[in-house]
Amino acid sequence: MMPRFVIPGENPIVGKAALRDLFESDAATNSVLVFKDMVTTRDTVIVNSIKERNDFLRYLGVPELHYAPGTKIVFNKGLIQKTELRRRRKRTRKSSRDSGRT
Repeated sequence: MMPRFVIPGENPIVGKAALRDLFESDAATNSVLVFKDMVTTRDTVIVNSIKERNDFLRYLGVPELHYAPGTKIVFNKGLIQKTELRRRRKRTRKSSRDSGRT
């Protein structure tokens, strides 16, 4: 089984070379991921809180991204075989509108 990284709405990233490219771009932007509230069931870890910070987001004026609960990381023989992100929560119209106010 080839390792896979699945982002909702995008083609899966499959194989070591493609994943290496993804992680090199994360390294170039100084990405930091903070994982909290994890539940383990056999070969799967479900993460209920992920925050991402990096230089690119800071450049855009976004301090951090919050991922929706339920990201799954599946292991096989101690190695990650699949990471499946949950779609980020969409802002409501009100919260989007209010975020621009000072």
